[in-house]
Amino acid sequence: MQRLIFLGLVAIALILVTGTLLEPVLHPKPTARLAAEPHFAGRVLTVDGSTDLPGGTIITYSVWHELMDQTLRSAEAADALLSYVPPPYETYATTAVRDGHFEFVLDLTSWPAGSITVWAAFEPSADQPPETVARFGSYGERLAGPAVVRDSDGRRLVWHTQVELPAPR
Repeated sequence: MQRLIFLGLVAIALILVTGTLLEPVLHPKPTARLAAEPHFAGRVLTVDGSTDLPGGTIITYSVWHELMDQTLRSAEAADALLSYVPPPYETYATTAVRDGHFEFVLDLTSWPAGSITVWAAFEPSADQPPETVARFGSYGERLAGPAVVRDSDGRRLVWHTQVELPAPR
């Protein structure tokens, strides 16, 4: 009987130790942080971001209007998607990290009122500064955390939100 109690206690201890040891593997601590706050001055969108990525790291961003999503959903055939040219309600560009911050400003005067998606990402590649590549790898192999997305090109750190573009005055 004492042997069974001892084995039971050993089994419980092993489960606790194994769970503790596996915690970093199952739930890795973030290796980088990316956050941003969008705000409007009239119909000009400014996105102020903060990060702990090294200076010079390239941040890719995209902003698109809900009309773009509706256009994609209404495509009737796959070849329509392949030949799809985005409406003027999308922008895609890059900016660089400086002193833990990044920013982009977009004049959306010609866009209609409605919901827009604001997306920013750190996309590791050999084109990033040497310090960034050394820290995260060319494909983001050393990038971890809940905001990290994995795809066929590697891993990327993503932030996104939706905001309402006000109607013109």
